[in-house]
Amino acid sequence: MLCDSVVHGSHVMKLPWMISAITWVQWLLGLSSAVLVVYLLALTRSRETLNAKDPAGEIQGLEIGAAVLVLPAVAYLVSAYAMQKGRRWGWWLALVMNIVSAAVFLYGVFDADTQQVDKDVIPFAAGFVVVVAWLLWPRVRKFFWSGQATAD
Repeated sequence: MLCDSVVHGSHVMKLPWMISAITWVQWLLGLSSAVLVVYLLALTRSRETLNAKDPAGEIQGLEIGAAVLVLPAVAYLVSAYAMQKGRRWGWWLALVMNIVSAAVFLYGVFDADTQQVDKDVIPFAAGFVVVVAWLLWPRVRKFFWSGQATAD
C-alpha cells in the first residue's frame, strides 16, 4: 500500500492503521480537489458554457473557481505526502488546511443576507470537522508529536 510504512533511518516502520487511514483521507482530499480544478477548467471549453448568454463571464467565474481550489489541492497533497513520510509538519499542514476548510464551510452554512441555513453545505462542514477531530485524536496526534514521526 502507498502509505502503510515510513522509513526511519535504515529500517521501515509499519504505520498504525489510524495514521494510514487519515493519510489516505488527505490524499483523497487533495486528489478530489485537483480533479475538481481540472473539471472546472474543462467546463470553460464546454458547449454549454460557450453558448451561454455571457460566455466570457461564465468562463471567468469557472477560472476563478479553479484558481481558488489550486492552493488547497496542492496543500492537501503536500500534507498527505509529508504525513506518509511521518513528518510532523505534514500533520500541522493537514490540521491547518482542514480547520480552514471546516471554517469556510461552516461560514457558508449561514447566509448573512437571508438569515437562513443552507442545509446543502452542512455535510461538507461536518466532514471537515470530523477530519479535524481525527487529526487531533490522541493516538494520531501523539504519533506525529512523539519520536515515532520525524520532526523535519
